[in-house]
Amino acid sequence: MKHEKARKAARKAKVAGSLSGPKSVPLLICLLEESLPLTADQETEDSPMFVRKVTTLLKPHSISKFSRLMEEDIMHMLGKQNGFQDEPTFFDPSEGAVTSISLRDKASNAETYSRETYPAVLKKLAALIEGTPKLDTYETLGSTFHKSATTLAAAA
Repeated sequence: MKHEKARKAARKAKVAGSLSGPKSVPLLICLLEESLPLTADQETEDSPMFVRKVTTLLKPHSISKFSRLMEEDIMHMLGKQNGFQDEPTFFDPSEGAVTSISLRDKASNAETYSRETYPAVLKKLAALIEGTPKLDTYETLGSTFHKSATTLAAAA
């Protein structure tokens, strides 16, 4: 039992360190409202998308359940949200961490999601995650995603 606690603490410290180290890539999905200072001045016509990156540590042996829950339930919830574009999710097996990057058309839609839907998402994931997810927000400087989506919509 003592060894297990020490192993978990070391794993959490390693993940926390990897999130702030030089290899760290800003990560997603949308977490704590108090860490999300969204304002209308973040929205510009030149910004094709607004990005929310959430990284969280999964409990051991829960990646299959997490993946199934994301695919069967949470992605459907996200798809119903105004301004939702996409949300790729990444798993780092060496860290046991998951990162989701949520793409939205503007900051106000990301803020609405955070306030109205995100608490339900966290509740669904609570049994599978350890600690508090880390949230970062970004405005895109450039992307080919919106061009690809526009091309696909025009072809349909």
